[in-house]
Amino acid sequence: MNIATRRILFAMLLLAVPASCLCTQVQSGSAALATPPPPDNAPAARAAGVFPSTVISASRFHVNGDAHFHMTGDVRRLAFMMVHDFPFVSAEVNGTKGKMMFDTGAQQALNLNDHLLTNLGPGRAAGSGFVGSGQSYTVTLRSRVDQVTIGSREDALSFAGVSDVPSQDLSFLEPLTPDCLGLVGYDSFDGYLMKLDYAKGVLTFYKATDKRRVSRDFLKGETVLAVLPFETRKLPNHPLIHLKVGDEEFLGAFDTGQIGMVQMSKETQQALADQKLLTPLPQSQISNGSQEHGATMYTIKGLHLSAALTASISGVPVSNQPGPAAGPMGTPETNIISLGYSFLSQYKTVWDYPDKKIYLLRK
Repeated sequence: MNIATRRILFAMLLLAVPASCLCTQVQSGSAALATPPPPDNAPAARAAGVFPSTVISASRFHVNGDAHFHMTGDVRRLAFMMVHDFPFVSAEVNGTKGKMMFDTGAQQALNLNDHLLTNLGPGRAAGSGFVGSGQSYTVTLRSRVDQVTIGSREDALSFAGVSDVPSQDLSFLEPLTPDCLGLVGYDSFDGYLMKLDYAKGVLTFYKATDKRRVSRDFLKGETVLAVLPFETRKLPNHPLIHLKVGDEEFLGAFDTGQIGMVQMSKETQQALADQKLLTPLPQSQISNGSQEHGATMYTIKGLHLSAALTASISGVPVSNQPGPAAGPMGTPETNIISLGYSFLSQYKTVWDYPDKKIYLLRK
Protein backbone atom coordinates (compact mmCIF):
# COMPACT_ATOMS: atom_id res chain seq x y z
CA MET A 1 0.00 0.00 0.00
CA ASN A 2 1.55 3.31 -1.03
CA ILE A 3 1.87 6.38 1.21
CA ALA A 4 -1.00 8.30 -0.39
CA THR A 5 -3.36 5.40 0.12
CA ARG A 6 -2.26 5.02 3.72
CA ARG A 7 -2.93 8.69 4.36
CA ILE A 8 -6.44 8.45 2.95
CA LEU A 9 -7.21 5.42 5.10
CA PHE A 10 -5.82 7.18 8.14
CA ALA A 11 -7.91 10.27 7.43
CA MET A 12 -11.06 8.17 7.18
CA LEU A 13 -10.22 6.36 10.39
CA LEU A 14 -9.17 9.47 12.28
CA LEU A 15 -12.22 11.48 11.33
CA ALA A 16 -14.68 8.60 10.94
CA VAL A 17 -16.95 10.73 8.80
CA PRO A 18 -18.47 9.59 5.53
CA ALA A 19 -18.27 12.35 2.94
CA SER A 20 -22.05 12.52 2.78
CA CYS A 21 -22.33 13.60 6.41
CA LEU A 22 -20.28 16.65 5.60
CA CYS A 23 -21.70 17.42 2.17
CA THR A 24 -24.42 19.95 1.94
CA GLN A 25 -27.66 18.35 0.79
CA VAL A 26 -27.95 18.89 -2.95
CA GLN A 27 -31.29 20.26 -4.09
CA SER A 28 -32.77 20.05 -7.56
CA GLY A 29 -34.11 23.58 -7.26
CA SER A 30 -32.25 26.73 -8.19
CA ALA A 31 -31.33 27.85 -4.69
CA ALA A 32 -27.68 27.47 -3.78
CA LEU A 33 -26.92 25.75 -0.51
CA ALA A 34 -25.11 27.30 2.41
CA THR A 35 -21.71 25.89 3.28
CA PRO A 36 -21.19 24.89 6.93
CA PRO A 37 -17.91 25.79 8.61
CA PRO A 38 -15.12 23.20 8.39
CA PRO A 39 -14.76 20.82 11.34
CA ASP A 40 -12.63 21.92 14.28
CA ASN A 41 -10.14 19.09 13.71
CA ALA A 42 -9.51 19.98 10.06
CA PRO A 43 -6.28 21.91 10.77
CA ALA A 44 -4.86 18.94 12.68
CA ALA A 45 -5.68 16.63 9.80
CA ARG A 46 -4.05 18.96 7.30
CA ALA A 47 -1.00 19.26 9.51
CA ALA A 48 -0.72 15.47 9.54
CA GLY A 49 -0.53 15.54 5.77
CA VAL A 50 -3.72 13.56 5.20
CA PHE A 51 -5.92 14.13 2.20
CA PRO A 52 -9.73 14.08 2.36
CA SER A 53 -11.56 11.90 2.31
CA THR A 54 -22.07 -2.45 -4.03
CA VAL A 55 -22.84 -4.05 -6.92
CA ILE A 56 -26.43 -3.31 -7.62
CA SER A 57 -27.19 -6.14 -9.93
CA ALA A 58 -30.38 -7.62 -11.20
CA SER A 59 -31.08 -11.16 -12.26
CA ARG A 60 -31.66 -9.78 -15.77
CA PHE A 61 -30.29 -6.82 -17.70
CA HIS A 62 -32.61 -3.85 -17.20
CA VAL A 63 -32.62 -0.43 -18.86
CA ASN A 64 -34.60 2.40 -17.31
CA GLY A 65 -35.07 5.57 -19.33
CA ASP A 66 -35.40 9.18 -18.16
CA ALA A 67 -35.21 8.10 -14.54
CA HIS A 68 -33.69 8.79 -11.20
CA PHE A 69 -31.21 6.10 -10.20
CA HIS A 70 -33.08 3.70 -7.93
CA MET A 71 -33.43 -0.01 -7.29
CA THR A 72 -36.16 -1.82 -9.23
CA GLY A 73 -37.83 -5.23 -8.89
CA ASP A 74 -38.64 -7.43 -5.92
CA VAL A 75 -35.23 -9.00 -5.14
CA ARG A 76 -31.91 -7.80 -6.57
CA ARG A 77 -28.48 -9.27 -5.92
CA LEU A 78 -25.20 -7.62 -6.48
CA ALA A 79 -21.57 -8.68 -6.20
CA PHE A 80 -19.02 -6.32 -4.71
CA MET A 81 -15.26 -6.25 -4.25
CA MET A 82 -13.30 -5.04 -1.24
CA VAL A 83 -10.69 -2.31 -1.71
CA HIS A 84 -8.79 -1.65 1.53
CA ASP A 85 -11.81 -2.54 3.69
CA PHE A 86 -14.28 -0.53 1.59
CA PRO A 87 -16.93 -2.19 -0.63
CA PHE A 88 -16.86 -1.20 -4.31
CA VAL A 89 -19.04 -2.24 -7.25
CA SER A 90 -18.16 -2.29 -10.91
CA ALA A 91 -19.68 0.60 -12.83
CA GLU A 92 -19.79 2.42 -16.15
CA VAL A 93 -20.81 6.04 -16.70
CA ASN A 94 -21.14 7.48 -20.21
CA GLY A 95 -18.79 4.80 -21.54
CA THR A 96 -16.11 5.17 -18.83
CA LYS A 97 -15.61 1.96 -16.85
CA GLY A 98 -14.52 1.81 -13.24
CA LYS A 99 -15.82 1.29 -9.70
CA MET A 100 -18.11 3.03 -7.24
CA MET A 101 -17.96 2.82 -3.46
CA PHE A 102 -21.14 1.45 -1.86
CA ASP A 103 -21.54 3.78 1.10
CA THR A 104 -24.62 3.70 3.33
CA GLY A 105 -23.28 6.90 4.89
CA ALA A 106 -23.92 8.66 1.58
CA GLN A 107 -27.57 9.66 1.37
CA GLN A 108 -27.72 10.59 -2.31
CA ALA A 109 -28.34 7.72 -4.75
CA LEU A 110 -25.35 8.70 -6.88
CA ASN A 111 -22.48 11.13 -6.42
CA LEU A 112 -20.17 11.12 -9.43
CA ASN A 113 -16.47 11.93 -9.56
CA ASP A 114 -16.22 14.73 -12.12
CA HIS A 115 -12.43 14.78 -11.74
CA LEU A 116 -12.34 11.48 -13.62
CA LEU A 117 -15.62 11.77 -15.54
CA THR A 118 -15.05 14.72 -17.81
CA ASN A 119 -17.91 13.88 -20.21
CA LEU A 120 -20.91 14.39 -17.92
CA GLY A 121 -22.38 17.22 -19.92
CA PRO A 122 -23.81 20.51 -18.68
CA GLY A 123 -24.78 21.20 -15.10
CA ARG A 124 -25.29 24.01 -12.65
CA ALA A 125 -23.71 24.87 -9.32
CA ALA A 126 -25.91 23.41 -6.61
CA GLY A 127 -23.98 24.04 -3.43
CA SER A 128 -20.66 23.48 -1.73
CA GLY A 129 -19.28 21.71 1.28
CA PHE A 130 -16.16 20.19 2.80
CA VAL A 131 -14.67 16.82 3.64
CA GLY A 132 -13.29 15.59 6.93
CA SER A 133 -9.80 17.00 6.57
CA GLY A 134 -11.04 20.45 5.62
CA GLN A 135 -10.84 20.66 1.83
CA SER A 136 -13.82 22.36 0.26
CA TYR A 137 -15.58 21.39 -2.96
CA THR A 138 -18.31 22.58 -5.29
CA VAL A 139 -21.29 20.38 -6.11
CA THR A 140 -22.54 20.44 -9.68
CA LEU A 141 -26.01 19.11 -10.46
CA ARG A 142 -26.06 17.37 -13.85
CA SER A 143 -29.48 17.72 -15.44
CA ARG A 144 -29.05 14.47 -17.40
CA VAL A 145 -26.39 11.74 -17.44
CA ASP A 146 -26.79 9.65 -20.58
CA GLN A 147 -25.89 6.25 -19.15
CA VAL A 148 -25.15 4.73 -15.74
CA THR A 149 -24.57 0.98 -15.35
CA ILE A 150 -23.89 -0.86 -12.11
CA GLY A 151 -22.81 -4.50 -12.21
CA SER A 152 -21.52 -6.54 -15.10
CA ARG A 153 -22.69 -8.90 -17.81
CA GLU A 154 -26.15 -10.36 -17.29
CA ASP A 155 -26.36 -9.02 -13.75
CA ALA A 156 -26.08 -5.35 -14.70
CA LEU A 157 -28.61 -2.68 -13.86
CA SER A 158 -28.44 0.07 -16.46
CA PHE A 159 -30.14 3.47 -16.57
CA ALA A 160 -30.41 5.71 -19.61
CA GLY A 161 -31.02 9.40 -19.11
CA VAL A 162 -30.54 9.69 -15.33
CA SER A 163 -31.72 13.11 -14.19
CA ASP A 164 -30.50 15.48 -11.46
CA VAL A 165 -27.23 13.70 -10.61
CA PRO A 166 -24.78 15.50 -8.28
CA SER A 167 -21.08 15.41 -9.05
CA GLN A 168 -17.97 16.77 -7.39
CA ASP A 169 -14.21 16.36 -7.39
CA LEU A 170 -13.65 13.01 -5.63
CA SER A 171 -10.00 12.73 -6.63
CA PHE A 172 -9.06 12.21 -2.98
CA LEU A 173 -10.56 8.72 -3.33
CA GLU A 174 -8.56 7.84 -6.45
CA PRO A 175 -5.47 6.64 -4.53
CA LEU A 176 -7.76 3.94 -3.09
CA THR A 177 -8.62 2.88 -6.64
CA PRO A 178 -7.68 5.09 -9.59
CA ASP A 179 -10.90 4.22 -11.45
CA CYS A 180 -13.25 5.51 -8.73
CA LEU A 181 -16.28 6.88 -10.58
CA GLY A 182 -18.16 7.97 -7.44
CA LEU A 183 -20.43 6.77 -4.66
CA VAL A 184 -23.65 4.75 -4.55
CA GLY A 185 -25.73 5.71 -1.52
CA TYR A 186 -28.90 5.15 0.46
CA ASP A 187 -31.41 6.82 -1.85
CA SER A 188 -30.62 4.20 -4.52
CA PHE A 189 -32.31 1.52 -2.40
CA ASP A 190 -34.69 3.51 -0.21
CA GLY A 191 -37.78 1.32 0.32
CA TYR A 192 -35.74 -1.89 0.30
CA LEU A 193 -34.13 -4.09 2.94
CA MET A 194 -30.44 -4.76 2.38
CA LYS A 195 -28.51 -7.94 3.21
CA LEU A 196 -24.73 -7.50 3.36
CA ASP A 197 -22.48 -10.57 3.12
CA TYR A 198 -18.77 -9.72 3.22
CA ALA A 199 -17.71 -13.39 3.09
CA LYS A 200 -19.40 -13.95 -0.29
CA GLY A 201 -19.09 -10.38 -1.52
CA VAL A 202 -22.81 -10.12 -2.22
CA LEU A 203 -25.45 -7.49 -1.50
CA THR A 204 -29.11 -8.53 -1.76
CA PHE A 205 -31.96 -6.03 -1.84
CA TYR A 206 -35.54 -6.98 -0.91
CA LYS A 207 -38.42 -4.67 -1.70
CA ALA A 208 -40.31 -3.78 1.49
CA THR A 209 -43.86 -5.16 1.25
CA ASP A 210 -46.56 -6.19 3.73
CA LYS A 211 -46.18 -9.78 2.53
CA ARG A 212 -42.44 -9.75 3.17
CA ARG A 213 -42.94 -8.25 6.63
CA VAL A 214 -44.84 -11.46 7.49
CA SER A 215 -42.82 -14.02 5.50
CA ARG A 216 -39.38 -12.59 6.37
CA ASP A 217 -37.96 -14.51 3.41
CA PHE A 218 -34.75 -12.50 3.76
CA LEU A 219 -33.97 -14.70 6.79
CA LYS A 220 -34.57 -18.05 5.05
CA GLY A 221 -31.72 -20.44 5.84
CA GLU A 222 -30.02 -17.94 8.16
CA THR A 223 -29.07 -18.19 11.83
CA VAL A 224 -30.16 -15.02 13.63
CA LEU A 225 -27.76 -14.03 16.41
CA ALA A 226 -29.42 -10.76 17.41
CA VAL A 227 -32.08 -8.30 16.31
CA LEU A 228 -31.16 -4.68 17.03
CA PRO A 229 -33.93 -2.04 16.91
CA PHE A 230 -32.50 1.25 15.72
CA GLU A 231 -33.44 4.90 15.45
CA THR A 232 -32.54 7.61 12.97
CA ARG A 233 -32.32 11.29 13.70
CA LYS A 234 -31.50 14.02 11.18
CA LEU A 235 -30.35 11.62 8.46
CA PRO A 236 -32.50 8.61 7.48
CA ASN A 237 -29.51 6.59 6.24
CA HIS A 238 -27.68 6.39 9.59
CA PRO A 239 -29.01 3.63 11.90
CA LEU A 240 -28.25 4.39 15.57
CA ILE A 241 -28.44 2.01 18.54
CA HIS A 242 -27.71 2.23 22.24
CA LEU A 243 -25.11 -0.14 23.68
CA LYS A 244 -22.81 -0.51 26.66
CA VAL A 245 -19.14 -1.28 27.09
CA GLY A 246 -18.66 -2.39 30.65
CA ASP A 247 -20.74 0.12 32.62
CA GLU A 248 -20.31 2.90 30.06
CA GLU A 249 -23.17 3.98 27.79
CA PHE A 250 -22.42 4.46 24.07
CA LEU A 251 -24.28 5.36 20.92
CA GLY A 252 -23.54 2.98 18.05
CA ALA A 253 -23.66 4.22 14.44
CA PHE A 254 -23.68 1.82 11.45
CA ASP A 255 -21.93 2.75 8.19
CA THR A 256 -20.36 0.71 5.36
CA GLY A 257 -18.23 3.66 4.23
CA GLN A 258 -15.66 3.47 7.02
CA ILE A 259 -13.62 0.97 9.03
CA GLY A 260 -14.79 2.15 12.46
CA MET A 261 -13.67 4.26 15.40
CA VAL A 262 -14.46 5.13 19.02
CA GLN A 263 -15.21 8.64 20.28
CA MET A 264 -15.35 9.05 24.07
CA SER A 265 -14.36 11.23 26.97
CA LYS A 266 -10.92 10.87 28.51
CA GLU A 267 -12.59 9.65 31.70
CA THR A 268 -14.43 6.88 29.84
CA GLN A 269 -11.26 5.92 27.99
CA GLN A 270 -9.36 5.59 31.25
CA ALA A 271 -12.17 3.57 32.85
CA LEU A 272 -12.23 1.10 29.95
CA ALA A 273 -8.46 0.84 29.94
CA ASP A 274 -8.49 0.09 33.69
CA GLN A 275 -11.01 -2.70 33.05
CA LYS A 276 -8.82 -3.97 30.17
CA LEU A 277 -11.73 -3.53 27.79
CA LEU A 278 -9.66 -1.08 25.73
CA THR A 279 -6.14 -2.12 24.75
CA PRO A 280 -3.70 -0.66 22.21
CA LEU A 281 -2.61 -2.79 19.29
CA PRO A 282 1.11 -3.43 18.84
CA GLN A 283 2.41 -1.37 15.94
CA SER A 284 3.27 -4.56 14.07
CA GLN A 285 -0.45 -5.42 13.88
CA ILE A 286 -1.47 -2.09 12.33
CA SER A 287 -1.76 -2.55 8.59
CA ASN A 288 -3.42 0.69 7.49
CA GLY A 289 -0.34 2.89 7.71
CA SER A 290 -1.50 4.91 10.72
CA GLN A 291 1.73 4.33 12.58
CA GLU A 292 3.55 6.76 10.30
CA HIS A 293 1.54 9.53 11.97
CA GLY A 294 2.14 8.22 15.47
CA ALA A 295 -1.48 7.14 15.89
CA THR A 296 -2.48 4.27 18.13
CA MET A 297 -5.08 1.73 17.05
CA TYR A 298 -7.10 -0.14 19.66
CA THR A 299 -9.08 -3.27 20.37
CA ILE A 300 -12.27 -2.66 22.33
CA LYS A 301 -13.99 -5.62 23.98
CA GLY A 302 -17.28 -6.18 25.73
CA LEU A 303 -19.65 -4.36 23.39
CA HIS A 304 -23.04 -5.37 24.81
CA LEU A 305 -25.36 -5.00 21.83
CA SER A 306 -28.20 -7.11 23.23
CA ALA A 307 -28.90 -9.57 26.02
CA ALA A 308 -27.76 -12.35 23.70
CA LEU A 309 -24.70 -10.80 22.05
CA THR A 310 -21.41 -9.29 23.15
CA ALA A 311 -18.84 -8.33 20.54
CA SER A 312 -15.44 -6.72 20.06
CA ILE A 313 -13.76 -4.65 17.35
CA SER A 314 -10.09 -4.21 16.57
CA GLY A 315 -7.81 -1.88 14.65
CA VAL A 316 -9.80 1.29 15.31
CA PRO A 317 -8.67 4.72 16.54
CA VAL A 318 -9.92 6.56 19.61
CA SER A 319 -10.76 10.25 19.72
CA ASN A 320 -11.61 12.45 22.69
CA GLN A 321 -13.04 15.21 20.48
CA PRO A 322 -16.57 15.45 19.01
CA GLY A 323 -16.67 14.32 15.40
CA PRO A 324 -17.58 16.79 12.64
CA ALA A 325 -20.61 14.64 11.73
CA ALA A 326 -22.30 15.25 15.09
CA GLY A 327 -24.26 18.26 13.84
CA PRO A 328 -25.43 16.83 10.50
CA MET A 329 -26.37 13.49 12.10
CA GLY A 330 -27.88 14.91 15.29
CA THR A 331 -25.58 12.94 17.59
CA PRO A 332 -24.39 15.20 20.44
CA GLU A 333 -23.47 12.23 22.66
CA THR A 334 -19.94 12.19 24.05
CA ASN A 335 -19.45 8.42 23.71
CA ILE A 336 -20.01 7.05 20.19
CA ILE A 337 -18.80 3.88 18.48
CA SER A 338 -18.83 3.86 14.69
CA LEU A 339 -19.66 0.33 13.59
CA GLY A 340 -18.00 -0.02 10.20
CA TYR A 341 -16.07 -2.82 8.50
CA SER A 342 -14.24 -3.89 11.67
CA PHE A 343 -17.62 -4.85 13.16
CA LEU A 344 -19.80 -5.61 10.15
CA SER A 345 -17.35 -8.09 8.60
CA GLN A 346 -17.86 -10.43 11.57
CA TYR A 347 -21.46 -11.15 10.50
CA LYS A 348 -23.94 -11.18 7.72
CA THR A 349 -26.28 -8.28 8.36
CA VAL A 350 -29.77 -7.34 7.22
CA TRP A 351 -30.57 -3.62 7.32
CA ASP A 352 -34.34 -3.32 7.60
CA TYR A 353 -34.76 0.43 7.25
CA PRO A 354 -38.58 0.34 6.86
CA ASP A 355 -39.04 -1.46 10.22
CA LYS A 356 -35.90 0.04 11.78
CA LYS A 357 -34.14 -3.21 12.68
CA ILE A 358 -30.69 -4.60 11.99
CA TYR A 359 -30.36 -8.38 12.01
CA LEU A 360 -26.99 -9.89 12.89
CA LEU A 361 -26.65 -13.29 11.22
CA ARG A 362 -24.06 -16.03 11.46
CA LYS A 363 -21.51 -15.80 8.62
